Amino acid sequence: MTNKVGGRRILTFAEVLDRSGFRSKTHMYRLIAAGAFPQPVPIGVKRVGFLENEFEAWLDSRIQLRETRELDARKREIARAAVSHAPQVRAKRGAEARPE
Repeated sequence: MTNKVGGRRILTFAEVLDRSGFRSKTHMYRLIAAGAFPQPVPIGVKRVGFLENEFEAWLDSRIQLRETRELDARKREIARAAVSHAPQVRAKRGAEARPE
């Protein structure tokens, strides 16, 4: 169930678990304690929710992190390929420079 408070949507804990793909509340609370996940909003005596826009921003940051890591991995792969081919290129250049 999604609640609206002051024009903002509040996602229940179950919705956030489902949308995030996490399997346990413990994992989410560890991320919250580490400052790596949005802070919950108290919506009752023993109930919390999460602001949808904060959760979506967190999700977007995870996607951006993945894309950055993929880009970095591609750059490393290109650099490794260039380094591994460098001796062959130098040897070929040296052979071309030597007259027979």
